[in-house]
Order: sequence, then C-alpha cells, then structure tokens
Amino acid sequence: MDTRIPEELEHYRAAVAFTDILTQRAFSNEVITPGKTTVGDVRWWFLQQISNAGLGTWFQPDLRIQRHNQETGKTQQFLSVAEESVVIQRGDVIHIDCGVNYMGLSTDWQKMGYVLKNGEKDAAEGLKR
Repeated sequence: MDTRIPEELEHYRAAVAFTDILTQRAFSNEVITPGKTTVGDVRWWFLQQISNAGLGTWFQPDLRIQRHNQETGKTQQFLSVAEESVVIQRGDVIHIDCGVNYMGLSTDWQKMGYVLKNGEKDAAEGLKR
C-alpha cells in the first residue's frame, strides 16, 4: 500500500486532468475526421501530445472501435485492440486505454467517445451513462 502526501495528490490530479483534456481533444473534430482518420492517426496524436508535454507513458495507448455492422444488423464488440489502419466512421464508439507518467506517479485511465452520425446533435442517452 502506498502513502501519499497532499502535494503528491495535487500532481496526480493534474495528471488526471491532463488525460481528460487530451481525450476530449483527441475525440473531437480537431483530430478525428470521420471516414478519413485512422486508429493509428489518433494513437500517434496521443503519443505526440504526451511527448510535447514532457511526459511519458508506462504503457502505450490502445484504441478499440465498436461499430454497428450494416450487413448483419449486429454491433461488433471491441474486445481486442483495433488495427492501426482501421478508419474511424460516424456512429463508432471509441475506447482508449493509456497510462501517463508524471512526477513519479503513473495514471491508468480508460475513456470512451462516440462519433456522431450525420444529423445527430448529441449521443443517445444510453451512450452517456
């Protein structure tokens, strides 16, 4: 069991806030153009931003994509890491798992996002929970 002093917790909170902001940017139109941007593009953008901030990772960002299959009517599960060449599409659910090192502390976080379909202004309520 670790014991942390209050000053360390402030640094840890800063690292977590950094991951929140980074994910919001990565899952936005700043980084993702549906039908064009690949999983590899997003992954490398994450790594570059982490490096630009002078931080490192203790494990590489993994992205998974969950997508509705138009042919079968079923949704594909995202149990495994998506191939770098997978192109992100409208309606995709994106999951990222990453860990950042900061001030001797390591984060381990997972975040999810949704790529709006044409005409949608917001994600469905079930995706927001």
